[in-house]
Amino acid sequence: MRIKSSAANGSFNVLDRGFEVLQVKYKSVFSCKATAEYQGNIIEIKPKSIISSKYEIYKNGIEVGDITSKWNGSMTIRIIDTDYYERNFILKAKGCSGTNFKLLDENKDTVLTMDSGFSCKTMNYNFDVDWAHIDFDVAELLIYCGYAAKSYFTKMAVV
Repeated sequence: MRIKSSAANGSFNVLDRGFEVLQVKYKSVFSCKATAEYQGNIIEIKPKSIISSKYEIYKNGIEVGDITSKWNGSMTIRIIDTDYYERNFILKAKGCSGTNFKLLDENKDTVLTMDSGFSCKTMNYNFDVDWAHIDFDVAELLIYCGYAAKSYFTKMAVV
């Protein structure tokens, strides 16, 4: 699978073998609000407040989780599934450039890796995604990982 930037405002597509699976769209360059349609659901991610490092995840208008920035630069992704089972993942930057990521599950096992191709001309990031066996929809998880990675890059650009 692959995450491919589709616009300068941060919007991206999730591709599987070159075919588009879904689109994640941001309102504008400065917006932290993103939406996606996937498997008949509207997924929306938006900041909890203007100064918060927490982003709430909604599916069809119902809160189903959040993404939280940690002091060490990692991002925690918390998802509650339809059976009210809570899943927690940690997205960490890896490598000296901080443009590649790995996603860890509750047991600290690597679930997936996102290796980027950064373009200085367009300031866009594309990720090649490799994953281990996981009992969670990978495409849906990539919505959250792509959003968290963009948030990470935005914070690092400010520092």
